[in-house]
Amino acid sequence: MKSICQTDNTMKKSLILLFLLLLTAGIVKAQWVDDPAQNTVLAQGSNDYGEIYISTNETTGNSFIQWNNMKSNGWSPSLQMVDIEGNPQWGDNGIAIMGHTFNTYSNGIAMTALTGGGVVSAFVNAAGQCIAVKIDDDGTFPWGEAGIVALEASDCTRTELAAGNDGGFWILVFNSNDTFLRYYDADGTPVGSQITISDDNGAFVAFSQMVLDDDNNVFVVYEKEVWAVSYYYNKSIYVAKYSTAGTQLTSETLLMSEQMIGGQISHDVLPDGLGGGYAYICHPAQAQCFEVYTFHFDANGNNTFSNDNGIIVSPQDGMNFYLEANGTVDPISHDLIMAFRQTDAMTQTQDALLVNRVTTTGDMPWGSAGITLITASSKNISGIFIEAFPNDNGAAVIYKTNTSTSPYNYFIHSIGIGGDGSNIWNASICTVTSMIAECENTSGFHNGQLVMAWEDRRDNTALYGQNLHPDGTLGAPSVVTCNAPTNPVASGEVENVMLTWDASPTALSYNVYRDGEMLASITETSYTDNDVEELTQYCYTVTSVCDDNMESEPTIEVCATPQPSGVSENTMNDLSIYPNPANESVTISGEIFGTVSIFNAVGQKVEEFNIEDNTLKINTSSYENGVYFVKKEGKRAKRFVVTH
Repeated sequence: MKSICQTDNTMKKSLILLFLLLLTAGIVKAQWVDDPAQNTVLAQGSNDYGEIYISTNETTGNSFIQWNNMKSNGWSPSLQMVDIEGNPQWGDNGIAIMGHTFNTYSNGIAMTALTGGGVVSAFVNAAGQCIAVKIDDDGTFPWGEAGIVALEASDCTRTELAAGNDGGFWILVFNSNDTFLRYYDADGTPVGSQITISDDNGAFVAFSQMVLDDDNNVFVVYEKEVWAVSYYYNKSIYVAKYSTAGTQLTSETLLMSEQMIGGQISHDVLPDGLGGGYAYICHPAQAQCFEVYTFHFDANGNNTFSNDNGIIVSPQDGMNFYLEANGTVDPISHDLIMAFRQTDAMTQTQDALLVNRVTTTGDMPWGSAGITLITASSKNISGIFIEAFPNDNGAAVIYKTNTSTSPYNYFIHSIGIGGDGSNIWNASICTVTSMIAECENTSGFHNGQLVMAWEDRRDNTALYGQNLHPDGTLGAPSVVTCNAPTNPVASGEVENVMLTWDASPTALSYNVYRDGEMLASITETSYTDNDVEELTQYCYTVTSVCDDNMESEPTIEVCATPQPSGVSENTMNDLSIYPNPANESVTISGEIFGTVSIFNAVGQKVEEFNIEDNTLKINTSSYENGVYFVKKEGKRAKRFVVTH
């Protein structure tokens, strides 16, 4: 049951609001432009926009922008929806959330587009409550303008949201002691119990962020803080996984050992596309100069870097600070790609822009010092973001800079980098000399474009936006975009392979390829390959087919191995295996003349034997623990287990 129900008055207000939106929809400038001196107006209003966030629905292409500014109810949020073509949908000033009273400063807001449509805004009101408000694509409030009290906690701050793949969402908040979170359905109904993360020794559990897996279970990456001196705290970073039902799935794992760090310095997290995630933070604790530290955990919450001091991806020269780190994950290699600012430690007047890459195992293909994109100069570099290209190993780096000491002379630019870190293009995004309050994030590349937003004062205060294509161009694409499906997954089942993927908004159908040969053209987002042999690996890609039979680039290749059917020991009288489970050795007897192969559980051939009698004894002392299969041509595989 929702905590706050929609009243008759709220419903009347929503209908009036919808009428006004329809009346004013034509006022706002429409469509993305390709001129960095013009850009697209998203909303017009006051001169104090702040805390600007953006989130894009990957299916519809609608982007939602949220910002705070001072209104009659305090420092409160407003939202605008922009369609894939760059047309604002919610009037000249967007939709203001007026159902609560806010402080004159922000306690922290969050916002995310939901997979089923619409957007959720989360915030802390003046009473310290954690509130969630949903706005549908048509601009109405399905839970009422007051929304729901999402978490039972007081004196809250720093809300966080993460959209599930079923239309629901996780909401998280922390106060001066603990972190709280819960999963909700798309209709605002809680799925499981509220989770509280606290520390038995009294540490402050704070700055918590979330990473979801394919089942909507959540990894929470959080800091434990104990005051040290002045504004410094002894901080450590942990990760633990929870189900939507509210149960803890993994034990708490240490990612970063305790470091003395400034209180407002906190970490960020990103999903790695493999069920785990990366964390990163800038701090000066070890090298006395700010460095960029990275961490990685796998799908079971294990720290794969082992070193709980993290891996430093910035140069360690002792002469410079490395700040404003921002990361993205390569969808093909699953590497973390970082962009960050270098500034001289002595005067902090010489800025440079660098990038580096780290793998899930902690290797750095671009070297320990990374790659310099912009050499040090008196230009001020800030507002750094990086977003991976959707079907390539490269990324776009977005940054803000000025060429003078004037605070009213900022520009926004982007650099495209290839998989080797080389500069492949440069693009100007905003060349208007104006005071710019940039967005707190970018949307990522979805539906062939990345969207960003900012406030500047060229027209006496307005919210502007711009799109960017992976080739560095702005505005409408020069050709019709046919987007590849995303997130392909291949699963080896009993005597078949199941392939699934996420839909592409531009696709009319999909072509499925196995080892380069097309298997099928279908409209569904799943395919079962039954024409397979057990214990043989097969690799697949999928493409989208769009208007005029345009075919997209293929997805990344995914592979799987069909497993043998579950056959009991008594159904194969021609073979016997003993002992089973085996330890140091296993004996196979029966009709085994000819070639016999041993496979592991993932279909890799371990050994092969040419047998001339009825008995084969195998030394299994070097085998890893697990399930193995004996396979003879023309025979079903038979399994045995090795345990040491």
